Amino acid sequence: MNHHSLVCGITALLMMLTAACQPSTETRFDSEPEVRVLLINTLEGFELTAPGPVTITDKSTGAAIDSDTGIADAGIRDNVLEDEDAASTPLVFRLDGDVITVTRAGEELVAGRRLMLSAESEFIIADVPYGINWWWGGTEDRSYDGELHVHVNSGGDLEAVLHLPMEEYLKGVIPYEIGPESPLQALKAQAVAARAEIVQTLLTGKYRGEHHDVCAEVECQVFAGNHRRTARSDSAVTLTRGEVLMFGEEVIDAYYASNCGGMSERVEKVWPWRGGPKPYLIALPDTDRREINPGQNTRGSGSGENSHAEHDSRASGRGADLIDPQTDIVAWLDNPPESWCNPYIHTNLPEWSKANFRWERRIGDDEFEPEFRGLDSLEIVERGESGRLHRVRAWRGGEAQELDFELAIRQMVHPPLRSSAFTWSRVDGDWLFRGAGWGHGVGMCQSGAISQAWQGYGYDRILQHYFPGTRLERLYE
Repeated sequence: MNHHSLVCGITALLMMLTAACQPSTETRFDSEPEVRVLLINTLEGFELTAPGPVTITDKSTGAAIDSDTGIADAGIRDNVLEDEDAASTPLVFRLDGDVITVTRAGEELVAGRRLMLSAESEFIIADVPYGINWWWGGTEDRSYDGELHVHVNSGGDLEAVLHLPMEEYLKGVIPYEIGPESPLQALKAQAVAARAEIVQTLLTGKYRGEHHDVCAEVECQVFAGNHRRTARSDSAVTLTRGEVLMFGEEVIDAYYASNCGGMSERVEKVWPWRGGPKPYLIALPDTDRREINPGQNTRGSGSGENSHAEHDSRASGRGADLIDPQTDIVAWLDNPPESWCNPYIHTNLPEWSKANFRWERRIGDDEFEPEFRGLDSLEIVERGESGRLHRVRAWRGGEAQELDFELAIRQMVHPPLRSSAFTWSRVDGDWLFRGAGWGHGVGMCQSGAISQAWQGYGYDRILQHYFPGTRLERLYE
């Protein structure tokens, strides 16, 4: 499936699931819930190694497989891959017709449509894809704890799904989402937000698939196992165990993004299909000063014309007094706001943040998706309060194609643009995009949370800044 078809398919699926994504009235758990995470669904097979005993069970028969001998016996539960040579030899899981075969050193051990692997210690899957269809995408070896379930789904594809307790799941999310080197209070804020998000996911089924609750990619929240875990990132999860954010009697949608560029965006503008406005997911400047000055002109709402001048305000990091990015996006880009995510002011922000607060990207025609190559012009239909474009018309050959949500606008080019808060100009036949921020801009700005933590703010205050009117509550002990 090509990239655009995949995007359209995902969009259609999200639209169909709108009704299923309404919050449940049940917001408590008797105990820590299990999470089923989709690790792999784009490969025909993968290799797995484990340093200790491994049991593979054919779930259709209940028989456990001794992967050292290939003998099936429901009573086998240990002494698998005992010797050093066996432990270092990969198990190869491969889709073969309508079943999954498991081989080691060319010898078939088991074949079935529903296999479960359990290990006494962590196991490693080689070359796991990540960042699929994004500019940072690639593959890497990743280590995991938990039960691995390998299925053939109803579409005939191989799926590898990890089952593990929620708190262990979060320990594989936090260091990848905000960086393990972040200060503890920012890590704790991230842990609470990520926990609220996975609880909402379990309650509403908004990412649920045939065999999984959530994916491991950025469209859900990034889960990458044990590789980047540290004592500090684990502590952030442990110290906030069971804590989520509540609004009224419901667990909130605690969305977050890498860098808001200086202002957050309303949830209903970014995802029109996700239940409408939320009083805690609104457009606010990323500063303790929450008033903005309306722009005096609308240069940012027309052709996309922009200035390339580096103003003195950018060099100092202190822009004009909270310019309104909706009505004057050019001035807002040229005069970066005095915000928590501004690296010109908060110089201890990590490099990934500094590179994304303000950015430029020059795009040749061949970098556009096929249906946008030869683009004549872009017409702005709606720009949100954060400066993000939510509706545009892309004109080509006298005909217009309307894009009606921010991710679709970013995905006109490949890899996608970092945010939809941008202007553009034409340079020698290319398109020059100038923008702010990385991500959708809804909810918590991870860069701003890091700056606030360095400033001495506690995680509760950080969360109140990004999710106003919410409260912390523990769902389970």
